[in-house]
Amino acid sequence: PIPCVPWQSQTSGQYQRRVHGEATAIQQDEAQRDAETRRNALIALIEICKTVGIEDLNSGVSNDKSTILASPTGDSAPSSENHTEVKDESDTAQKCDDKNTADAVTKISATFIRCTADYCCDNRGDVGSWIREAALVGLEQFIILLVTAGDRCAGGDPWLEDAFLLDVICAIFKQIMEKMRRTRKVAGDVFHRLLSFKNPTIMFPHRERLDKIFY
Repeated sequence: PIPCVPWQSQTSGQYQRRVHGEATAIQQDEAQRDAETRRNALIALIEICKTVGIEDLNSGVSNDKSTILASPTGDSAPSSENHTEVKDESDTAQKCDDKNTADAVTKISATFIRCTADYCCDNRGDVGSWIREAALVGLEQFIILLVTAGDRCAGGDPWLEDAFLLDVICAIFKQIMEKMRRTRKVAGDVFHRLLSFKNPTIMFPHRERLDKIFY
């Protein structure tokens, strides 16, 4: 279980980890399963991502550069004899930031993909469809955040990798083939909006073939 930490003392990264690691999971005990909580957790997760931005999704590393660049004497600028040491600390912190951000992106992506396979039912029927639909919309918004964020800070690699985008296509197409008309519509609308997004264009695998099929 995740330790209970007061929300006031949690970083944005710690809070989003708590949301996607705990609240979106299907409880083993059927009596404790709460579809509304899982759906609302997904909605909260994407809102956190939109609020803090991709570059600030890291956990445990302060983004306050004034702390890194402050001189040992407490002045706002480092003294000349400590300049090299402070620069090394800044570079180390940046590398750590990049790794933590990449880890957060990977975990959040996996959460949305996992939740598109929620098929829990109760006396109200297929309540898992609420989670699947929220996950599809969350995936759409998260992908747009990633593609508009540009390249990663370290190495210049794009945030959106082909393997992840292929998983997204498979998850969307699976929901397009569902029995429930509402779920099919949500999935189709999400896919249409992602293909139509041009600022910049989302380079799905086999993008040219997808454009020929759907346009």
